[in-house]
Amino acid sequence: MQRKRIISITILVFVAIAAISVSVCLFFVNQSNDSQARNRLVRYQTVYKGRTYDKTALVYLPRGYQNSSKKYNVLFLMHGWGMSENDFIKGDSNDQAPVINDLMKDEKDPFIVVSPTYYPDRTFANDSQASEDRLTKRFAKTEILQVLRVVQAKYRVYKGRNHYGFAGFSFGAITGWAVMQDQLSHFRYFQMIAGGDDRAAQLRSKLLKSKLAYDVTVSVGSDDYVNNGTPYDIDRTMNTLKNVPHIRFHIELIKTGAMICRAPCGS
Repeated sequence: MQRKRIISITILVFVAIAAISVSVCLFFVNQSNDSQARNRLVRYQTVYKGRTYDKTALVYLPRGYQNSSKKYNVLFLMHGWGMSENDFIKGDSNDQAPVINDLMKDEKDPFIVVSPTYYPDRTFANDSQASEDRLTKRFAKTEILQVLRVVQAKYRVYKGRNHYGFAGFSFGAITGWAVMQDQLSHFRYFQMIAGGDDRAAQLRSKLLKSKLAYDVTVSVGSDDYVNNGTPYDIDRTMNTLKNVPHIRFHIELIKTGAMICRAPCGS
């Protein structure tokens, strides 16, 4: 899939408790010291093909976390092909485009954002599409639970699935579909941006049999190449998932490979 297709991204994710929905919109803003002060790391180890890797996930703690005793909802936010766990929260040397300051600016019910990576280390970031696919599905099958346990042990967060959402862009979205397949007992809310599911028929069967509640929003730009016959074609995914409840689709008519999802996304 195309690397670094970030021109302008807005992500809408619904993370709700009981009747309360938390709307999440992500877009690029300038980095600030205030944002940096609230970024933290969690460290863990994972084994891939017999080798142990020391890994980190970036954690954003909302304003007021240190001075309160309340528990927080959690959003997992996954990057795309060639990106890293730092890109959405810290930005990089080229675009300086963290999203978190503006994400929380008007948020009435702030939440914790966890930004992991499916790469064992950065040497995997330039591999093939087949490698990306294997790594995303492996992360969703096993490693995400390692990150979840570390976050739950270190921070004041709820532990029920109703308090957890997963959003992903590009191969991060493909990771999200895999999380739905394998971890629906841990995550309730999802948003997939610019990436479809190459196992949609299997997911459809699982969701129709599931007694667990879930909410999914799928978004893509009108000219995004992912819909040009790739294995992750979103049109094909949505056709396969047609009439499956609680899955909403939104396409933004823009002339770039990026997408913008404006509230109410998926309506």
